[in-house]
Amino acid sequence: MSSYLGFVCSRQGRLEEALEPTLDVLAQDPLDRAPLRQDRHDPFDTSGGMGDALSLQVAPAPCGSLNPHRGGSMAKTPKTETKAPVTRPARTTERRPTEERRVEIADAVLELIGRSGVASLTLDAIAKEIGVTQSALFRHFASRDEILEAVAKRIEELVTAAMPPPDAPPLERIEGLFDVVALVGKTKGIGRFIFSEQLSLALPTEAAARIARIADRTRAFVASSLAEGAAAGQVRRDIPPKVLAVMVIGTLQTSAFLSIVSKGEPLAPSVAKRALRKLIAP
Repeated sequence: MSSYLGFVCSRQGRLEEALEPTLDVLAQDPLDRAPLRQDRHDPFDTSGGMGDALSLQVAPAPCGSLNPHRGGSMAKTPKTETKAPVTRPARTTERRPTEERRVEIADAVLELIGRSGVASLTLDAIAKEIGVTQSALFRHFASRDEILEAVAKRIEELVTAAMPPPDAPPLERIEGLFDVVALVGKTKGIGRFIFSEQLSLALPTEAAARIARIADRTRAFVASSLAEGAAAGQVRRDIPPKVLAVMVIGTLQTSAFLSIVSKGEPLAPSVAKRALRKLIAP
């Protein structure tokens, strides 16, 4: 009996000895029980060595987790490079002179009329053409009438700049008026603004006066040029200069009008000039 008990005790001792590592693991905190794996290299190993190529290693915890129950070195979270904030220069809005801004708005109105006609001339359309709100328009103009007056003033400036020099020879001055025709063909809004009966009836007094001055000065310019040409024997004398001026201006207006409304090839300046020479030749 005693020999049997001794045998059982010795077997139990060896069993406990064999199970001791397992019991130690089971006695740990459940969070500390990591699965065992075989790996050639622990990427989180900070010891600097590769270790045994086939050594049993405890799988590291996910990056950034810190378990206070673990012994030894903890897994380190990879450092994230922090970029310095980009410093942008302060955005400044250049404030241009009021008169310069008014000219820009007038040019935009002419572009709008030339592209879409007089019927498109609304405050909303003008604001969209420039890329501003309607309230921003009234920082430069008190009313729609002031906008129309600015457009008429701009037309007067452009036409005056395109007029031939007054000291040029008579025939050169008359033919030089085709530069004004070319301007109207290029900036179609000028012709649509001047020739529109609907708009002429709606123009404020000052704007209408400017358009009338353009017509009066052009008529006087043509008449004086024809009179000088007639005195020099270069222009016909059977028609008084003032009457002949109406015929010349009609030719110029027809050429300008065709450059606005023509869908195809407009009247060539060379053709119009030849017709004008035939008309005024002595």
